[in-house]
Amino acid sequence: MSWQRRRRHSSRYLLLDRFDDPRAAGAINGTKATDGKNTRKVTDTGNKLTISGGMLVVGETKETWGDPGLWYPFLTARAGLILLARANWPIFNDSEIGWDENQVGQLAVKVVSEGSGGPRWGFPFNNPDVGPGAAGVDFDIAIILRNPGSMLLLRGGGLYSKWTLMAVHSSHPSNASLCPAYTQRYGTINLKYMAVPDALWLPSPLLSDSFNRADGALGTSDGAGHAESTGVGSGGSGVAWTSSVGTVQVSSNKAMATALDGGIAIATADVGTPHHWARAKLTRGTGIVGVVLRYSDASNYVYCIHNGTNVQMVKVVGGTPTTLVNAAATYSAGALLEAWMDSTKARVFYSGALIGTEQTIADAGLQTGTRVGLYFDNTSDSADDFTSYARGAEGQFEILNQFVPRGE
Repeated sequence: MSWQRRRRHSSRYLLLDRFDDPRAAGAINGTKATDGKNTRKVTDTGNKLTISGGMLVVGETKETWGDPGLWYPFLTARAGLILLARANWPIFNDSEIGWDENQVGQLAVKVVSEGSGGPRWGFPFNNPDVGPGAAGVDFDIAIILRNPGSMLLLRGGGLYSKWTLMAVHSSHPSNASLCPAYTQRYGTINLKYMAVPDALWLPSPLLSDSFNRADGALGTSDGAGHAESTGVGSGGSGVAWTSSVGTVQVSSNKAMATALDGGIAIATADVGTPHHWARAKLTRGTGIVGVVLRYSDASNYVYCIHNGTNVQMVKVVGGTPTTLVNAAATYSAGALLEAWMDSTKARVFYSGALIGTEQTIADAGLQTGTRVGLYFDNTSDSADDFTSYARGAEGQFEILNQFVPRGE
C-alpha cells in the first residue's frame, strides 16, 4: 500500500458526514453526523431534505435562502482549514456549500452553483463567475480558509480532471469561529459527503513578492506578497526577476518602471508552468500598469491592465497586439487585478469581479510560456504584492486526495 493511501485512510476529521443513516423529511434536525460527534442543525419548513441511498437528497425547492439549510457546529477559523464536499445537481441552480457565521440564510464564505446564464460557479461574496459547472455529475469541492481569505478548488464533473484552483480571495468574516454548512433557494441537489480534516493545508504560491526591500534591481522574490508569508500556505520566495523589456526596479517598496523601451517596460519571472495565475495590487500614475502571463519573448505574451476606465486583456502574437477584453470597471488605487491562463482558456478579474468573459487563446506562440510578470507604459505607475499560483493542470494540488474520506 502506498504512503498516500495509508495517509488518506488514517486521516482524522473534525467533521465527517457520509449521510449513511436514512432519515425521512422532517427527521434530520438534531441527529448526529456519521462521525457520531457533530450534531446537524436543519431548517426545512417545506420538508424537502431526506437522507437516502448514502446522500442528503434535496427535492425541488422554491423557498428562501437558508430554508432548506444544514449547519454543523462551529470550528475555530484558521488558515488551512479545509471543507470538503461531493455534490451532484440534477438541477443546477441556486445552492451554496461553505462556511457560515450565524447559521441563518446565505453563507458567509461559499461556492454558489447557479443556473442563470448557464451552469456556473460563483465564489465567495459577490459571486463572480469563476468557471463553468454542469448538472447531473459529481463535483468534489474544497473550500479552504486563509488568514484572511479563502480558496476554492474543484475536481470532477467532466470539466476538471485534477484538483483545479478556481478562486483566491483575501478577505472573509473576522469571526473567530465558522461552521460548515449547506443552504439552498432553488433547484435540487444530492450531497454525498461533507468533511473537515484535522490537518491544515493551503496551496502555496509559485511566486510571492512584497517588494519591501532597498531601492534598485528587483532581484529575487521575498515570499511575502501574500497573507501566508509564514506557516501553512507560505512559499514563493527566491524566484529571480528579469527586466525583459526596458527596466523595472524596486522604488519605495513597490515595483516601478524606471526606463521604457518602445514605450513599455516588462519584468518577468519563470514559475515553471504555462497554467498559472498572475495577481498584483496596482496603482496608476499617468499611464497604465498590469500583469503579464505566458511571456515567451518580447513579441509573444498576454497582458491585462486597467487604463483608468476599462480593464483590458490583450494578447501579443508575433509583435501584434489584439484586445480580447475591454470592459468598464471602477478604478481604485491599490486594487487587485488578477488573471489566469489554463490550456487555451483565460480570465481576468478586478477587485474580485470577473471582467468580460472567458477567452480562448489558442495561438501556438502563447501555449508554452512559463513566465509571469508586470507591464508598464509609464514611470509613474506602481505594483505591489505580486503573487502567482498554479492552476493545477500538472497535479500540483492532488495532495487533497489524501483528505477525501475513504471510499469516496
